[in-house]
Amino acid sequence: MKTSMGPWPGLLLVLATSCGQTPLRLSGSSHAGGAVAGGATFQGGSAGTGGSTVTGGVPGTGGISATGGVFATGGTLGTGGTAGMTGTVVRQGVFVPTGSMTKAREYHTATLLPNGKVLIVGGRGSNIETIASAELFDPVAGTFTATGTMTTERDSHTATLLPSGKVLITGGVLITGGLGSDILASAELYDPAAGTFTATGTMTTAREYHTATLLPSGKVLIAGGSGDIVLPPSAELYDPMAGTFTATGTMTTARDFHTATLMTNGMVLIVGGDRDGQLASAELYDPASGTFIATGSMTAARATHTCPSASPPPGRQPDSG
Repeated sequence: MKTSMGPWPGLLLVLATSCGQTPLRLSGSSHAGGAVAGGATFQGGSAGTGGSTVTGGVPGTGGISATGGVFATGGTLGTGGTAGMTGTVVRQGVFVPTGSMTKAREYHTATLLPNGKVLIVGGRGSNIETIASAELFDPVAGTFTATGTMTTERDSHTATLLPSGKVLITGGVLITGGLGSDILASAELYDPAAGTFTATGTMTTAREYHTATLLPSGKVLIAGGSGDIVLPPSAELYDPMAGTFTATGTMTTARDFHTATLMTNGMVLIVGGDRDGQLASAELYDPASGTFIATGSMTAARATHTCPSASPPPGRQPDSG
Protein backbone atom coordinates (compact mmCIF):
# COMPACT_ATOMS: atom_id res chain seq x y z
CA MET A 1 0.00 0.00 0.00
CA LYS A 2 1.55 3.27 -1.09
CA THR A 3 0.29 6.78 -0.55
CA SER A 4 1.33 10.37 -0.16
CA MET A 5 -0.03 13.17 1.94
CA GLY A 6 -1.79 16.19 0.52
CA PRO A 7 -2.94 19.57 1.82
CA TRP A 8 -6.62 18.71 1.51
CA PRO A 9 -8.50 17.75 4.68
CA GLY A 10 -10.63 14.70 5.13
CA LEU A 11 -10.99 12.48 2.12
CA LEU A 12 -8.63 9.61 1.34
CA LEU A 13 -8.67 7.66 -1.90
CA VAL A 14 -7.50 4.04 -1.82
CA LEU A 15 -6.55 2.14 -4.94
CA ALA A 16 -6.81 -1.58 -4.23
CA THR A 17 -4.47 -4.06 -5.88
CA SER A 18 -3.63 -7.63 -5.02
CA CYS A 19 -0.37 -6.36 -3.48
CA GLY A 20 -2.01 -3.75 -1.26
CA GLN A 21 -3.84 -0.47 -1.46
CA THR A 22 -2.85 2.99 -2.54
CA PRO A 23 -4.77 5.65 -0.62
CA LEU A 24 -5.11 9.09 -2.21
CA ARG A 25 -6.34 12.05 -0.19
CA LEU A 26 -9.33 13.93 -1.59
CA SER A 27 -11.00 17.16 -0.58
CA GLY A 28 -14.68 17.10 0.18
CA SER A 29 -17.51 18.13 -2.11
CA SER A 30 -21.21 17.54 -1.88
CA HIS A 31 -23.47 15.73 -4.30
CA ALA A 32 -27.19 15.21 -4.02
CA GLY A 33 -28.53 11.72 -4.50
CA GLY A 34 -27.02 8.54 -5.90
CA ALA A 35 -23.94 6.47 -5.12
CA VAL A 36 -20.49 7.37 -6.38
CA ALA A 37 -19.03 5.67 -9.45
CA GLY A 38 -16.06 3.48 -8.68
CA GLY A 39 -15.75 3.62 -4.94
CA ALA A 40 -16.93 4.47 -1.47
CA THR A 41 -15.94 6.83 1.30
CA PHE A 42 -14.69 6.14 4.81
CA GLN A 43 -14.65 8.68 7.63
CA GLY A 44 -11.12 9.57 8.66
CA GLY A 45 -8.02 7.54 7.85
CA SER A 46 -4.37 8.45 7.34
CA ALA A 47 -2.16 8.60 4.27
CA GLY A 48 0.96 6.57 3.60
CA THR A 49 3.85 6.76 1.14
CA GLY A 50 4.67 6.28 -2.47
CA GLY A 51 1.36 7.09 -4.04
CA SER A 52 -0.33 10.23 -5.24
CA THR A 53 -2.63 12.71 -3.57
CA VAL A 54 -6.10 13.41 -4.92
CA THR A 55 -8.03 16.67 -4.87
CA GLY A 56 -11.69 17.21 -5.64
CA GLY A 57 -14.39 15.46 -3.64
CA VAL A 58 -15.94 12.10 -4.18
CA PRO A 59 -19.66 12.84 -4.53
CA GLY A 60 -21.77 11.08 -1.95
CA THR A 61 -25.39 10.20 -1.45
CA GLY A 62 -28.36 12.18 -0.17
CA GLY A 63 -26.57 15.49 -0.48
CA ILE A 64 -24.04 14.62 2.22
CA SER A 65 -20.73 16.42 1.84
CA ALA A 66 -17.88 14.00 1.18
CA THR A 67 -15.61 15.29 3.92
CA GLY A 68 -13.79 12.11 4.71
CA GLY A 69 -13.42 8.62 3.42
CA VAL A 70 -11.82 5.97 1.26
CA PHE A 71 -12.34 5.26 -2.41
CA ALA A 72 -11.22 1.92 -3.89
CA THR A 73 -10.92 0.69 -7.48
CA GLY A 74 -10.02 -2.59 -9.13
CA GLY A 75 -7.85 -5.25 -7.57
CA THR A 76 -8.18 -9.01 -7.43
CA LEU A 77 -11.66 -10.42 -7.02
CA GLY A 78 -12.17 -13.57 -4.94
CA THR A 79 -9.70 -16.46 -4.83
CA GLY A 80 -9.43 -17.01 -8.58
CA GLY A 81 -7.10 -14.08 -9.19
CA THR A 82 -9.54 -12.25 -11.47
CA ALA A 83 -8.97 -8.53 -11.86
CA GLY A 84 -11.93 -6.41 -10.82
CA MET A 85 -13.56 -3.35 -12.36
CA THR A 86 -15.62 -2.00 -9.50
CA GLY A 87 -14.69 0.01 -6.46
CA THR A 88 -16.17 0.51 -3.04
CA VAL A 89 -16.78 3.66 -1.05
CA VAL A 90 -17.12 3.44 2.70
CA ARG A 91 -19.04 6.34 4.20
CA GLN A 92 -19.20 6.49 7.99
CA GLY A 93 -18.52 2.76 8.23
CA VAL A 94 -20.99 1.77 5.47
CA PHE A 95 -19.83 0.31 2.13
CA VAL A 96 -21.56 1.83 -0.89
CA PRO A 97 -21.10 0.30 -4.38
CA THR A 98 -20.22 2.71 -7.16
CA GLY A 99 -19.54 2.76 -10.91
CA SER A 100 -17.07 0.57 -12.79
CA MET A 101 -13.82 1.31 -14.55
CA THR A 102 -13.74 0.93 -18.31
CA LYS A 103 -11.34 -2.02 -17.88
CA ALA A 104 -10.88 -4.63 -15.14
CA ARG A 105 -7.34 -4.33 -13.78
CA GLU A 106 -4.97 -5.04 -10.90
CA TYR A 107 -1.32 -4.02 -10.23
CA HIS A 108 -2.22 -0.61 -11.70
CA THR A 109 -1.52 2.92 -10.44
CA ALA A 110 -3.74 5.87 -9.52
CA THR A 111 -2.42 9.43 -9.56
CA LEU A 112 -4.18 12.64 -8.58
CA LEU A 113 -3.94 15.29 -11.30
CA PRO A 114 -3.92 19.05 -10.67
CA ASN A 115 -7.46 19.30 -12.11
CA GLY A 116 -8.77 16.99 -9.39
CA LYS A 117 -9.29 13.95 -11.60
CA VAL A 118 -7.53 10.64 -10.91
CA LEU A 119 -5.42 8.96 -13.60
CA ILE A 120 -5.68 5.13 -13.59
CA VAL A 121 -2.85 3.57 -15.62
CA GLY A 122 -2.02 0.10 -16.91
CA GLY A 123 -2.16 -3.00 -14.76
CA ARG A 124 -3.02 -6.63 -15.36
CA GLY A 125 -6.32 -7.78 -16.83
CA SER A 126 -8.62 -10.69 -16.03
CA ASN A 127 -6.92 -12.83 -18.70
CA ILE A 128 -3.50 -12.35 -17.05
CA GLU A 129 -2.51 -9.85 -19.74
CA THR A 130 -0.72 -6.56 -19.19
CA ILE A 131 -2.74 -3.47 -20.08
CA ALA A 132 -1.75 -0.34 -22.01
CA SER A 133 -5.00 1.55 -21.49
CA ALA A 134 -5.63 4.36 -19.04
CA GLU A 135 -8.70 6.12 -17.72
CA LEU A 136 -9.73 9.11 -15.65
CA PHE A 137 -11.97 9.18 -12.60
CA ASP A 138 -14.00 12.38 -12.28
CA PRO A 139 -14.82 12.86 -8.56
CA VAL A 140 -17.54 15.42 -9.35
CA ALA A 141 -19.45 13.24 -11.82
CA GLY A 142 -18.36 9.99 -10.14
CA THR A 143 -17.52 8.40 -13.49
CA PHE A 144 -14.58 6.76 -15.29
CA THR A 145 -13.70 7.65 -18.91
CA ALA A 146 -10.98 6.30 -21.17
CA THR A 147 -7.97 8.48 -21.94
CA GLY A 148 -4.76 7.94 -23.96
CA THR A 149 -2.99 4.59 -24.38
CA MET A 150 0.52 4.00 -23.01
CA THR A 151 3.37 3.45 -25.44
CA THR A 152 4.06 0.15 -23.64
CA GLU A 153 1.62 -2.07 -21.76
CA ARG A 154 2.82 -2.69 -18.20
CA ASP A 155 1.89 -3.54 -14.62
CA SER A 156 3.73 -3.21 -11.28
CA HIS A 157 5.10 0.15 -12.45
CA THR A 158 5.24 3.53 -10.71
CA ALA A 159 3.38 6.74 -11.51
CA THR A 160 4.68 10.08 -10.18
CA LEU A 161 3.08 13.50 -10.55
CA LEU A 162 5.72 16.01 -11.67
CA PRO A 163 5.71 19.77 -10.90
CA SER A 164 4.78 20.37 -14.56
CA GLY A 165 1.51 18.51 -14.04
CA LYS A 166 2.64 15.60 -16.21
CA VAL A 167 2.84 12.06 -14.81
CA LEU A 168 6.02 9.97 -15.04
CA ILE A 169 5.45 6.22 -15.59
CA THR A 170 8.50 4.02 -14.97
CA GLY A 171 9.38 0.36 -15.33
CA GLY A 172 7.09 -2.52 -14.46
CA VAL A 173 6.60 -5.82 -16.22
CA LEU A 174 5.28 -6.83 -19.63
CA ILE A 175 3.64 -10.25 -19.85
CA THR A 176 4.70 -11.77 -23.17
CA GLY A 177 2.41 -14.80 -23.19
CA GLY A 178 2.11 -17.95 -21.15
CA LEU A 179 4.40 -17.59 -18.16
CA GLY A 180 6.85 -15.35 -20.02
CA SER A 181 7.47 -11.76 -18.95
CA ASP A 182 9.95 -8.95 -19.48
CA ILE A 183 11.02 -6.51 -16.76
CA LEU A 184 10.94 -3.03 -18.27
CA ALA A 185 13.46 -0.17 -18.26
CA SER A 186 11.28 2.08 -20.40
CA ALA A 187 9.46 5.18 -19.15
CA GLU A 188 6.81 7.53 -20.47
CA LEU A 189 4.99 10.73 -19.65
CA TYR A 190 1.24 11.37 -19.51
CA ASP A 191 0.18 14.88 -20.52
CA PRO A 192 -3.22 15.73 -18.97
CA ALA A 193 -3.71 18.65 -21.36
CA ALA A 194 -3.41 16.45 -24.44
CA GLY A 195 -4.58 13.19 -22.85
CA THR A 196 -1.64 11.35 -24.42
CA PHE A 197 1.42 9.31 -23.42
CA THR A 198 4.87 9.86 -24.95
CA ALA A 199 8.08 7.90 -24.39
CA THR A 200 10.84 9.52 -22.36
CA GLY A 201 14.35 8.37 -21.39
CA THR A 202 15.16 4.75 -20.50
CA MET A 203 16.14 3.79 -16.96
CA THR A 204 19.68 2.55 -16.37
CA THR A 205 18.22 -0.66 -14.89
CA ALA A 206 15.03 -2.56 -15.71
CA ARG A 207 12.91 -2.90 -12.58
CA GLU A 208 9.46 -3.59 -11.10
CA TYR A 209 8.11 -3.27 -7.53
CA HIS A 210 10.43 -0.28 -7.10
CA THR A 211 9.68 3.15 -5.66
CA ALA A 212 9.66 6.58 -7.30
CA THR A 213 9.92 9.63 -5.04
CA LEU A 214 9.64 13.25 -6.14
CA LEU A 215 12.49 15.27 -4.62
CA PRO A 216 12.42 19.00 -3.76
CA SER A 217 14.71 19.60 -6.75
CA GLY A 218 11.99 18.33 -9.08
CA LYS A 219 13.97 15.20 -9.92
CA VAL A 220 12.55 11.73 -9.18
CA LEU A 221 14.45 9.12 -7.17
CA ILE A 222 13.94 5.58 -8.53
CA ALA A 223 15.09 3.03 -5.94
CA GLY A 224 15.38 -0.75 -5.71
CA GLY A 225 12.81 -3.18 -7.07
CA SER A 226 13.05 -6.53 -8.83
CA GLY A 227 15.24 -7.04 -11.88
CA ASP A 228 15.34 -9.76 -14.53
CA ILE A 229 17.42 -12.11 -12.34
CA VAL A 230 18.24 -10.43 -9.03
CA LEU A 231 17.09 -7.49 -6.92
CA PRO A 232 19.24 -4.56 -8.03
CA PRO A 233 20.44 -2.43 -5.08
CA SER A 234 20.89 0.40 -7.54
CA ALA A 235 19.07 3.72 -7.70
CA GLU A 236 18.76 6.43 -10.32
CA LEU A 237 17.45 9.94 -10.83
CA TYR A 238 15.03 11.14 -13.51
CA ASP A 239 15.59 14.71 -14.68
CA PRO A 240 12.31 16.04 -16.12
CA MET A 241 14.09 18.96 -17.79
CA ALA A 242 16.49 16.72 -19.73
CA GLY A 243 14.17 13.70 -19.93
CA THR A 244 17.01 11.40 -18.86
CA PHE A 245 17.88 8.90 -16.12
CA THR A 246 21.30 8.82 -14.44
CA ALA A 247 22.65 6.43 -11.83
CA THR A 248 23.00 7.63 -8.25
CA GLY A 249 24.21 5.92 -5.05
CA THR A 250 23.82 2.21 -4.30
CA MET A 251 21.44 1.15 -1.54
CA THR A 252 22.90 -0.60 1.50
CA THR A 253 20.45 -3.48 0.96
CA ALA A 254 18.78 -4.69 -2.23
CA ARG A 255 15.01 -4.73 -1.73
CA ASP A 256 11.60 -4.63 -3.40
CA PHE A 257 8.08 -4.06 -2.00
CA HIS A 258 9.59 -1.37 0.24
CA THR A 259 8.46 2.20 0.96
CA ALA A 260 10.23 5.47 0.18
CA THR A 261 9.26 8.58 2.13
CA LEU A 262 10.43 12.14 1.51
CA MET A 263 11.48 13.63 4.86
CA THR A 264 11.18 17.28 5.89
CA ASN A 265 14.98 17.62 5.66
CA GLY A 266 14.92 16.57 2.00
CA MET A 267 16.29 13.07 2.62
CA VAL A 268 14.38 9.94 1.61
CA LEU A 269 13.68 7.15 4.10
CA ILE A 270 13.71 3.64 2.58
CA VAL A 271 12.03 1.08 4.84
CA GLY A 272 11.56 -2.69 4.83
CA GLY A 273 10.65 -4.68 1.76
CA ASP A 274 11.72 -8.13 0.66
CA ARG A 275 15.00 -9.87 -0.16
CA ASP A 276 14.63 -13.64 0.18
CA GLY A 277 12.33 -12.80 3.08
CA GLN A 278 10.88 -9.67 4.62
CA LEU A 279 13.28 -7.01 5.86
CA ALA A 280 13.38 -4.92 9.04
CA SER A 281 16.25 -2.71 7.91
CA ALA A 282 15.99 0.90 6.78
CA GLU A 283 18.26 3.43 5.09
CA LEU A 284 18.38 7.08 4.12
CA TYR A 285 19.12 8.64 0.73
CA ASP A 286 20.85 12.01 0.80
CA PRO A 287 20.20 13.96 -2.43
CA ALA A 288 23.05 16.37 -1.62
CA SER A 289 25.70 13.60 -1.65
CA GLY A 290 23.82 11.05 -3.77
CA THR A 291 24.48 8.32 -1.19
CA PHE A 292 22.53 5.86 0.95
CA ILE A 293 23.35 5.25 4.62
CA ALA A 294 21.90 2.63 6.96
CA THR A 295 19.66 3.81 9.78
CA GLY A 296 17.82 2.03 12.60
CA SER A 297 15.87 -1.18 12.00
CA MET A 298 12.12 -1.63 12.52
CA THR A 299 10.91 -3.74 15.42
CA ALA A 300 9.38 -6.18 12.90
CA ALA A 301 10.30 -7.19 9.35
CA ARG A 302 7.65 -6.21 6.81
CA ALA A 303 6.92 -5.68 3.10
CA THR A 304 4.04 -4.08 1.16
CA HIS A 305 3.50 -1.93 4.23
CA THR A 306 2.76 1.79 4.59
CA CYS A 307 4.81 4.67 5.93
CA PRO A 308 3.18 8.08 6.58
CA SER A 309 4.52 10.87 4.42
CA ALA A 310 6.75 13.20 6.39
CA SER A 311 6.88 15.92 3.75
CA PRO A 312 4.41 17.15 1.13
CA PRO A 313 5.35 17.32 -2.55
CA PRO A 314 7.29 20.47 -3.50
CA GLY A 315 5.08 23.55 -3.57
CA ARG A 316 2.42 22.06 -1.29
CA GLN A 317 1.80 22.62 2.39
CA PRO A 318 1.39 19.93 5.05
CA ASP A 319 -2.04 19.09 6.42
CA SER A 320 -3.18 21.37 9.17
CA GLY A 321 -5.07 18.73 11.11
